[in-house]
Amino acid sequence: MAGSSSKNFRAILLQQRADQLRLRVRNSDAIDFELDALLIQQYRAQARELGDRDLELHIIGIEAQLHLVTGRTEDGLSILNEGIGFALAWELRERWVDFKTALARAYSDQGDYAAAQDIDAELRSVLMESVAAS
Repeated sequence: MAGSSSKNFRAILLQQRADQLRLRVRNSDAIDFELDALLIQQYRAQARELGDRDLELHIIGIEAQLHLVTGRTEDGLSILNEGIGFALAWELRERWVDFKTALARAYSDQGDYAAAQDIDAELRSVLMESVAAS
């Protein structure tokens, strides 16, 4: 049992560090792309080592945001699509919605409103099916 509580503590600490980075990236505050990208890779590896797929997806979302806010749009979109694929494979529906929403926002920010609306329609359809099934 001690190993389990140690793992949970490590996951909590990792979540906190990732959230600090997320806030800094979101606010475009003192971003050092190379250093921050390296931190993200380390955080992803730690989440993977902990077996915390939800946390790994959270960190992938931060990685996508880092690329998007620093003008690396194609890489950011690719990372969002990677997150969508993992969320589907790992059956983490909430994270799938998060990634789809972020992708729609990124397309909208680029002026690709048709792509954003297509994703919005897909999300509405999936959510309506979910509500109808419950």
